[in-house]
Amino acid sequence: GILDFVNEYIAVLELEKDGKEAMMVRYLSDLALQSNLYITYRPSLIAVCVMSLAFHCLGKNDIWPESLEKTSGYLWKDVKKCTLEFSACIDHMQSTMPSLQMIARRYRKSARHRVSYIRIPRLISLPEQVR
Repeated sequence: GILDFVNEYIAVLELEKDGKEAMMVRYLSDLALQSNLYITYRPSLIAVCVMSLAFHCLGKNDIWPESLEKTSGYLWKDVKKCTLEFSACIDHMQSTMPSLQMIARRYRKSARHRVSYIRIPRLISLPEQVR
């Protein structure tokens, strides 16, 4: 599922396993598991969207690293569409699913870099190209 791909992508990008970026990716992965994205998208694509949104939330300039594109085989246009939908999905879920609070509480711990306090924006658009 998503988590298998996320763990693979974390390794490919050489993110610190317990670092802030990896924790943000895992937090968003947990949220993605509560979404209905599975109806439309493959777990591997959802995983790269999770990575892209996590990088965006953390203010990274490179939200679609070339190594992630090569490893996943996805093009930005596909990732962009899914990422925008995932962002909208999170926005909707946060207002309608109280069970998400349990996930957020888990990621408020200092060992998880308190990533659930980081704002997840509702994305209206993303660049057409990233390179």
